[in-house]
Amino acid sequence: MNRSVLFLALFAGLVILAWSGYFARSADDDDLLEVDVRGVAIDPSTNSPVVILVGKEHRKAVPIFIGAGEAGAIARELEDVETVRPMTHDLMMNIIEGVDARVERAIITDLKENIFFAQIILKVGRSKKTIDSRPSDAIALALRAGAPIFVSADVMEASSSGDLTGWMVEESLSKRFGFQVQNISGELIEAMELEDEEGVLVSDVRDGGPADREGLHRGDVILRLQGSRVADVEDFNHLLIDLPEGEDIRIVVAGPGGERDVSLSPQDEEE
Repeated sequence: MNRSVLFLALFAGLVILAWSGYFARSADDDDLLEVDVRGVAIDPSTNSPVVILVGKEHRKAVPIFIGAGEAGAIARELEDVETVRPMTHDLMMNIIEGVDARVERAIITDLKENIFFAQIILKVGRSKKTIDSRPSDAIALALRAGAPIFVSADVMEASSSGDLTGWMVEESLSKRFGFQVQNISGELIEAMELEDEEGVLVSDVRDGGPADREGLHRGDVILRLQGSRVADVEDFNHLLIDLPEGEDIRIVVAGPGGERDVSLSPQDEEE
């Protein structure tokens, strides 16, 4: 067999391998979006735990309902809580590391009939192994390994919700800062003689909460957050959700006495 025939045979083999998905990087990898684990919350309508993933770049949020045990495993890792004995996901990590493997990444791959599917990519020596998984287990292991978490673009598009972002902010405002906001009406803008239609209305203030202690009142209008102008509730939500957990918020408020600066420190869960 001459060299030309050998070259053609090798080229044909590479083409077949490429089409069969042999190579580690596939076209689908271009559709993966990296996410952060924002936290674990309780859905108010079902009283079920939800893990919330938020895109690193586009800030879309993906809620995934999970079991109570898996919610605890994720929350413990996020809050750096140590246990006396290794729990299930700690044991799984010990086994993975014990055989000289490592978690390279976790991927939320699919959403079918409201059920999420995931994969864990393990690096074993020079090879990679793909393990089918529930999203909650994949997330719990990736957090323990310090590995990135991805969501496929199709899943992100099908499951992300602007309403979820609003719900997350409302829960944070209520629990951590003690107030709620809503969009302001044209009548209120006219009555308060505001310069423009931008801002959000403080619709509720919890007695004894941080907002109450700093003199925030129902009917106040928030014009700025962390120095940025606030156009409406959606704008306010996206500005707030990007803030690091535990950071004070600085707002400019318009009320009966004119504009004033207010700084609020988040309230600890125990308070």
